[in-house]
Amino acid sequence: MFIPAATMAAIFTLLVALSAVTIWLVTIAGRLSEQVMTLFACNNVMDDDLAAVESDIQDIYDEMGIKRPTEELRILCDPDDDDDLEVPDFLQEAA
Repeated sequence: MFIPAATMAAIFTLLVALSAVTIWLVTIAGRLSEQVMTLFACNNVMDDDLAAVESDIQDIYDEMGIKRPTEELRILCDPDDDDDLEVPDFLQEAA
């Protein structure tokens, strides 16, 4: 069985090209995974910082001897309650 040299060269070229693409994809996947892991690490740091701030705020309220407002915060942060939002007159005139 005889395979022409041109066919062998084409197969070899295709094999080299596919190998290069595979190596490139593996490299890109490695970089992407590093970036995702960095993002997760930053997220954990932010969670820790927010927990520390929450604790500091609670300590301040405890030192002042007052209860921390919870009902007022719930009212302020209620996404379904948009009746209290009013646009000031000067902003309506500017629009």
